[in-house]
Amino acid sequence: MPEIRVELTTLLGHDEHPAHLPGWGMVHAAQARRIVTGMLHGQWRYAICADDGHLLLTGITRRRPCPPAQRPPRDTRRGGIVELQITLTQLHRLAATPAATGAWAPLITDLARQARAQLDTTPQAGSPASAGSRHPGGACGPAVLSEQTDSADAAGVASTAGVASAAGVVNGADRRHADAALRRYVQIRGRVCSWPGCRMPATRTDQDHIQPWADNGTTTADNLHLACRHDHRAKHLGGWHVTTAGPHLIIWTSPLPKIIHPVPEPQPRTWPDAPPERLPGAPDTIMAPPCPPTTPPAETPAQAAGKHTTQTAGADSHGTKEHNDGTSQDESGATLIQRDLETPPF
Repeated sequence: MPEIRVELTTLLGHDEHPAHLPGWGMVHAAQARRIVTGMLHGQWRYAICADDGHLLLTGITRRRPCPPAQRPPRDTRRGGIVELQITLTQLHRLAATPAATGAWAPLITDLARQARAQLDTTPQAGSPASAGSRHPGGACGPAVLSEQTDSADAAGVASTAGVASAAGVVNGADRRHADAALRRYVQIRGRVCSWPGCRMPATRTDQDHIQPWADNGTTTADNLHLACRHDHRAKHLGGWHVTTAGPHLIIWTSPLPKIIHPVPEPQPRTWPDAPPERLPGAPDTIMAPPCPPTTPPAETPAQAAGKHTTQTAGADSHGTKEHNDGTSQDESGATLIQRDLETPPF
């Protein structure tokens, strides 16, 4: 499987939200768990979002929900990509109760450690943690998420430091092209080309500067957007302009000028946190097996004799004449063969 995007809480069994296979569509939670079980040797990414749905942090984790001795070796050709999606509030809640997550506890602890390192905005200037804390998926500092972190502190980090650091991710003012971590962050944030209605996947698009690099544009997350090659040329050769209406909205303006309105803000999902109960009368599986054909009950001799008498009377009423040898003759003189419907004596 090339890639699967699934929520971490779904893999833990806390909900039954569907997963997404890019290029294929949605799959139900049970199938997603089976797919992820066979992709332990692939690359596992994480996408930590705010409660409003906006992407905050991305990165790669090397932890797996299995003992290190049982982990298969990395297969870059057939391993695939597993993208774990979770909100920052849910991550803090899971990290505070490692005993309840079982084999997933080391992975959740690693995600929480990387999140705390990236969201830490109080390191000393010039320290290695200072650069890594503003870099998506960058090197993690020694900070470890405390298991006693309360919900108020988690909400405060999500509303202030998380949004600020994610929006101002710096890749370096002296570099034109984004490195692997920043490119992965922009691709996960955009998914497709920023042109409204264009469905070109992020992996087949260019990462274009909103403020051109030649005009002192910086290579940061808030100055990069995804544009397929066709739309990228439309901007540089066709007179189109790209601007932003906030940290998450891209506006295209034609040479006429005509503004192409961006997509609306993502809305929080209204799915229940607990797994939904099975509907009354629903089958145990997603696709119920077909009902086996039912065999009609055997006829009694009295029923068979009555049916034979009825068919004989019907044949006589349609102008047929029955003979003693079991045949009959219609009005045109053609001989008709009658089936013997009587049950045999053995």
